[in-house]
Amino acid sequence: LLKLYNAYETGRLDLSGRQLKQIPVELISGYGQDCTKPAGALIPVLTSLNLNNNSFEELTDEIALLTSLTDLRLTANHLIDFPPSAMNITNLEILHLDKNKLGSVPVDMGKLVKLKELILSDNAITYFPDSFGHLHLLETLRADRNSINHLPETL
Repeated sequence: LLKLYNAYETGRLDLSGRQLKQIPVELISGYGQDCTKPAGALIPVLTSLNLNNNSFEELTDEIALLTSLTDLRLTANHLIDFPPSAMNITNLEILHLDKNKLGSVPVDMGKLVKLKELILSDNAITYFPDSFGHLHLLETLRADRNSINHLPETL
């Protein structure tokens, strides 16, 4: 809980390598180490969330509550899909989804218009939706070691 408590000050939370299968309820409820923070208090201050090297197979729609995130890292989990509700995290600038089991990315990925870095390597992705053309700020796209057979004309 100390990391969670510190996140109120830094806006950054590193929960990598903890064998998590779901987002900790403390993250959504917002309670710190001494339980003095009101429910949801962490949500508006959290800008960076590192969930690398865990055991996520899916993300619940609660991830969409974290609308202040600019940096979300989910490298080396067991994700088979990335929830469409996550497209509501429109402040995202960095998104790492590499080394998972993704077969596709959400059709409306283009809603993440602030995205600058998107890492999708080592998945089973076969196509990018046309909405990728809306990612005008994208500087880094890594999608090697996939089976991509369709790229939008706008890329």
